[in-house]
Amino acid sequence: FLGDSIPYGAMLSDSEKNYGEIMQDYYGSKIKVKNLAVNGYTTADLISLIQNEKNSEAISNADVICVSIGGNDILGVFLTVLFESLSSEDADPDLASSAKSLLTDPAKLSKFTQQLDAGANEAVTNIPVISDLLQKKNSDAKIIFQTIYNPFEATQDDPNIMFIRTLYTLQQKYGTEINSSIASLNGTETADIKALLSGSCWLTTNIMTYDIHPNQLGHIAIASELISMLSGGKKDTADLMPALTKSV
Repeated sequence: FLGDSIPYGAMLSDSEKNYGEIMQDYYGSKIKVKNLAVNGYTTADLISLIQNEKNSEAISNADVICVSIGGNDILGVFLTVLFESLSSEDADPDLASSAKSLLTDPAKLSKFTQQLDAGANEAVTNIPVISDLLQKKNSDAKIIFQTIYNPFEATQDDPNIMFIRTLYTLQQKYGTEINSSIASLNGTETADIKALLSGSCWLTTNIMTYDIHPNQLGHIAIASELISMLSGGKKDTADLMPALTKSV
């Protein structure tokens, strides 16, 4: 497993399992999982990790390589801009209020979207590089790239609905650009995690507490999708989830 906080399992409790660990439990001694994901990694960071010789053996010996990357190239921009506004003299100390101010001020929003453009463009440029590097290091492995999902879903009774909807629209635009880059890769397969979690992020992520990461159910869902892919479609994602839920 390579990538960012998603395969790393950020925000899970000590008693919970990321989807790599869930898959290890499912397959048992048939497989050995090596998780090289790093919380906060961007596409540029992952290129450096792959090029680092200390990781060459694990990558070269893998039968399956699962990659989740690209979200931080745009999310990192949002967090950087947001915390810069929090550190200014006239900043509202409340995080949600500062985010609303950023997203509703035309001048701030224009500058923000320019930075998002740059972040998305870097991801779109780097993703084929990541794919090529992996295929050069291991031409025999099944390489699976996961699409990035859009966690910013809101219910009608959410007091911050306009704030969430703005984030949803921005993520939809820039996430689609990154996912299109993933889908166009040659020699790899695509696990459409965006489609998998669409409409259920209020249940499968921590977005209701303003955290975009998958919760335990989200990791179960991702593990189910990957296992289904590795079975060649012989095992259905929906059928796998109950069994994996019992394992955690």
